[in-house]
Amino acid sequence: MRASVVTSPFLVLTPIGLRQRAEFAAALRQLGVRVRATEALVPWSEASSRLHRRGLQAAAIVRAARFEQRWLEVAPDDRAECWTLVDATDYRRLLAAKAALRQRFAGVSLGAAAAGEPQFALHAFHVPDPGDLAGESERLREFRGAGRVTGRQPVSTG
Repeated sequence: MRASVVTSPFLVLTPIGLRQRAEFAAALRQLGVRVRATEALVPWSEASSRLHRRGLQAAAIVRAARFEQRWLEVAPDDRAECWTLVDATDYRRLLAAKAALRQRFAGVSLGAAAAGEPQFALHAFHVPDPGDLAGESERLREFRGAGRVTGRQPVSTG
């Protein structure tokens, strides 16, 4: 039997963001962003690699692997959550507030992984850009198909 499929826009609350889960949920409610369900993403480091993969070129694969390694260093519990939004209106509201939410829910800057590479930043949450939403949804379906999601729960937005 095939695993559930993401048919709605989503965000990922990373291990850093999970430390402020209740505050993040409250911030979304204040913005009018509705969440239909949450799902644990375990192991997050692997899911992160899939989401960050931008093609099959060697450089893209190496970069994704470095993100995976950094997540394991910062968050050994290796758990995140995928929050499925109710609809496109919620996604547009979230995109409009993304920069402000990034300031409020800071990530971790880790410096460059190797000489000559850009700095790594691990964020508290991830929202796919509109042009990446379909591809990232497909990569999450692959992750689910590998049996890596631990449970889906409806969310009350109160």
